[in-house]
Amino acid sequence: MVEIKKKKVLFVDRDGTISDDKGAFGKNPSNYDEILKNIELVDKSYEAIKIAKEHGYMIVVISNQAGIAKGFFRESATHIFNNTLKEKLDDMIDGYYYCHHHKTGFNKFGELEKNIRPALIKDCDCRKPKDGMFRQCEYDLRNGRIQYIDKSFIEDDIEYLSDDEIYEDKNTHEYSRKIHKKIIEPCIIDKENSFMIGDKVIDVNAGLAFGLKCFLVESGEGVEEKKAIKKINGTLNVDYYVVENLLAAVNKIVKKK
Repeated sequence: MVEIKKKKVLFVDRDGTISDDKGAFGKNPSNYDEILKNIELVDKSYEAIKIAKEHGYMIVVISNQAGIAKGFFRESATHIFNNTLKEKLDDMIDGYYYCHHHKTGFNKFGELEKNIRPALIKDCDCRKPKDGMFRQCEYDLRNGRIQYIDKSFIEDDIEYLSDDEIYEDKNTHEYSRKIHKKIIEPCIIDKENSFMIGDKVIDVNAGLAFGLKCFLVESGEGVEEKKAIKKINGTLNVDYYVVENLLAAVNKIVKKK
């Protein structure tokens, strides 16, 4: 029997951590196309990812994209955004996982969004701070695949795929949402040496739920989120650190090796 190798994985939030979060704090333009035309990287995030790759880390984006459920933009827009990141980061990101659900469809003012997609309003297992996206990635890696950018989403301008729109994988006879998984060498996540980095407390909590050490960055919404850091499960958590940005987190990680 061939032994499956362990792999160090750097899980990274997208908006506010790798890319500038233009949707934060009510800054989201009414036309999402404007965001897609003006995607910018957070300062030094390119350098951070390059260093992580040089130190043998697989890079996986873990992102809540509730704007799909709320009707702000099409699911294809998420793939367009990720494809732009791919180009700006010289294809250094290995996988992209996102949650297209929202628990209630209500905004922060307690108002129901006008263009919600009812099929996507649900208390799912994938939306951070839950760890469903991590577990899906873990399952995929063990089976020699990883979720990537689906060009058919972009070409067909897909509004969204509900959980009812599924297909059967001919190799595994398992059912899944129709989304692109590229073939890789099977591997197991080395949790002892893997991390989650994000600009929100929900990123930290999701990483902790999956058993990772975590970093909260002060880019994006991080400065505001830092004020909301509280004790977890009644005890002071010591498994995450507050740092300036993605590069500062990566530097701390690689210096420990």
